[in-house]
Amino acid sequence: MKKNRWVTLFASIFVILVLLFMVICLSGNKFTVARCIVTDNDSLYMVYDDRPIHLNYNKESAYQTGDKLLIIHSSAFAESYPEQTRAYFIMKICSGSKEDISQKAFDVLIETGNWKE
Repeated sequence: MKKNRWVTLFASIFVILVLLFMVICLSGNKFTVARCIVTDNDSLYMVYDDRPIHLNYNKESAYQTGDKLLIIHSSAFAESYPEQTRAYFIMKICSGSKEDISQKAFDVLIETGNWKE
């Protein structure tokens, strides 16, 4: 009898998580795993296809440049330079360093005045 309760509980949690995942994806959001860049003024960027995308995220963050993050964000990127998107959830997966990020991403930030060499 107790085994059936555990199976029912885990099955219910699984179904809820699958439904939550579907709602997030169907509402125009996207899951991305990316390295991040944190600028001097604490702006947060994700490196997506070797280009920095500014994350509009209103919560405090203690991330460092090079950290790998799981990000739930809007699938649409604003046509600004550099591009930007709205982030809804960010979670650090592992640590990293500046060397983990391509120079192309830094070149864009240097060009726009968002990064100092």
